[in-house]
Amino acid sequence: RIVKRKEITPKEVKLLIFNKVKALVVLGDREPSKRELNDINYRTYHSDKKDKYVKTFKKLLKIDPKIIMDIGTGQGGLITCLKRHYKPKLSFGTDLSYEWLEIAKLREPDSEFFVADATRLPMKDDVCDLIVTAYLIEHVKDWQNLISEMKRTAKNIFTIFGPAKYFIYDYHHLHGGLFAPLLPKKISLYFIYVFNKIKMVKFSLRNTKEELDSMNYISPGQFEKKLKQLDLQYENLFVPFIENSLKAKYKFWKVAEILNKIKPFTIMIAKILKSIRYVPFLVYFITRDD
Repeated sequence: RIVKRKEITPKEVKLLIFNKVKALVVLGDREPSKRELNDINYRTYHSDKKDKYVKTFKKLLKIDPKIIMDIGTGQGGLITCLKRHYKPKLSFGTDLSYEWLEIAKLREPDSEFFVADATRLPMKDDVCDLIVTAYLIEHVKDWQNLISEMKRTAKNIFTIFGPAKYFIYDYHHLHGGLFAPLLPKKISLYFIYVFNKIKMVKFSLRNTKEELDSMNYISPGQFEKKLKQLDLQYENLFVPFIENSLKAKYKFWKVAEILNKIKPFTIMIAKILKSIRYVPFLVYFITRDD
């Protein structure tokens, strides 16, 4: 299904995006929690502020990409950001959710968006100059085949996802999933549920289990092993990404402001975490050498 957009004013666009995002983020007829409202505001007003992603891999991309694709585009924004740095002739976004792609189309009317399974992309071989994915791979059970599909369709890939397996805390999902990436799911389920109860987060045991079951935590070793099996070249960009995140004007996490004040110490810790392969998330630039 290809997503189309009607002609509307910029003010109407923002209002539509806000309301559509709210309807997808907030379950039921209730007011959003503080965490949900922060998520809604980010997805509406700040999801294109991803220059730190592009600055992290820009020196490694040896071409000026003419065709780019964002897999798992969600509410959009990453393509908008890429267009500030490059001038692609074609840009595509894919997702399993038509509702989220409608929002992406509102934000980026000149790009094409369509529903597609990331492990079976309806694209010809070598069609893209650059593929990007942000916080997608941890939701794909058959992530190995996703990597193969990206290799088939593009020579250059940038990906960021997480949390990494064995990290102590899922900062991005489950309203903060204590021990989720570290322990077996049957055990971590109850830690997360109790932790959310202590925080007074209204998230049922059933909802916790459903979201936890959708997660797929991957370690750097597992990921790099698959890249080697596919004869892909790769660069671990965890430290450069941290450096660019500290420089970024927009910071989603309040803790980033604190870490920026102790920047040398933060960079030192990032280098140590990378060296011992205990990173909170994975950031890679991948190329096909052929």
